[in-house]
Amino acid sequence: MTAFPAHADRLGLPVLVLATAGGVLVVPDLDAHLLTQPPFWAVVSACLLLSALVSVRLRLGRGTSLERVGLATFLFLMPTVYIAAWLREGGELEWLWIELAGQAVFGAAAIYGAVRSPRVLALGIAAHGVLWDTWHHGNTSFMPDWYATACLVVDLGWGFYAFTQVAEWNARSSDSV
Repeated sequence: MTAFPAHADRLGLPVLVLATAGGVLVVPDLDAHLLTQPPFWAVVSACLLLSALVSVRLRLGRGTSLERVGLATFLFLMPTVYIAAWLREGGELEWLWIELAGQAVFGAAAIYGAVRSPRVLALGIAAHGVLWDTWHHGNTSFMPDWYATACLVVDLGWGFYAFTQVAEWNARSSDSV
């Protein structure tokens, strides 16, 4: 798998922003119950991280280590939302074990992606949407379907953005060696 060409970066930031906006559009109307749900706060957190990523990008340029760590943190915390929803809403014990396994797998991908392989980071973000979110949609009592849909949209956009940064991250890593 090769990195996206540098000119694909022109699409990266708009896709990142539009995917986040698309995810927000899936969130139901605000009410008191929604404010108590971990998935709602995950969407809020994604919007805050988006603001930070755009600020870093505008101030420091593309492919910074700060941006890479931000995206790795995003990937690391994705499964945590599912665990928090299970703890809040309850569910079958088997699902807790599945969520914990997901935390281990995606957490490991986040750490490895931050430290060694930006390609793994980008792939992990996109894979979370394609594999994890779609699998949960309609299959759990503790995770609302709107969140699985929103997370899929966001993960695909953020994964695409991360892929557009791989070449720059690799170049910066080899410059520092």
